[in-house]
Amino acid sequence: MKGSFRTVSAMNEKSRPGKTIGVILGAGRGIRMSPRTEPKQFLNLEGKPIFLYSIEAFDACPSIDEILVVVPPGMTVRMRSMLERRDFRVPVKIMVGGKKRQDSSFKAVESLSRRGDVEIVAIHDAARPLISSETIERAIRQAKKHGAAAVATKTTDTVLEIRDGFIRTIPDRDVLYNAQTPQVFRFDLMREGHNAARQEGLFGATDDVQLVLRLGRKIKLVESPPENMKITTQRDLRLASLILRERLRSRR
Repeated sequence: MKGSFRTVSAMNEKSRPGKTIGVILGAGRGIRMSPRTEPKQFLNLEGKPIFLYSIEAFDACPSIDEILVVVPPGMTVRMRSMLERRDFRVPVKIMVGGKKRQDSSFKAVESLSRRGDVEIVAIHDAARPLISSETIERAIRQAKKHGAAAVATKTTDTVLEIRDGFIRTIPDRDVLYNAQTPQVFRFDLMREGHNAARQEGLFGATDDVQLVLRLGRKIKLVESPPENMKITTQRDLRLASLILRERLRSRR
């Protein structure tokens, strides 16, 4: 049966327990992507909006039961129009996010808390359109086993620690990874991380791993290729186009 989508105002439906929800965060405006006239996640990438690639990857992931798409204020109609022309395996729902990433993630967690049927939540940045359903599935399996898992790619550059404009030290590259998404958690753990952060006055976390680490919990690493890049600049957009074209050629 085909999936569906709708705007989320209050998510109170009760269903079977143990659902895995993919949350795709795309409420930011992407101020470093210039020139442009709309949020970067709606820009065209090889014939499709950037947002759509992540939705399709999550829809293709066997463990995902639903997808919650978080959009900027004023973009709900635009997203609805984009989705209604396509069919999905699972339900795709839409809600409006906050001013910062942590705000949007918290709003998603808060809305899911009203349901009582969520076991796992996989949080992904809409600006990472090259994520694969296979990587999402691996991260979900590890989160179910360990409680939390995060996707990252091994650092290849030498990293410098700088203090007051001078190089202080060079960390061991063998233990350094670049954080990516999705970041996947048991839902109760993710909710606890958000609530604790707000109680302690932390509102500017740049990812959800930070919130769970503050609880003293371990998070399993799931390695991903560097192609799971975040599109921030026009150069990133051009590089993503090249990667997608190469993927298409390899399938022929």
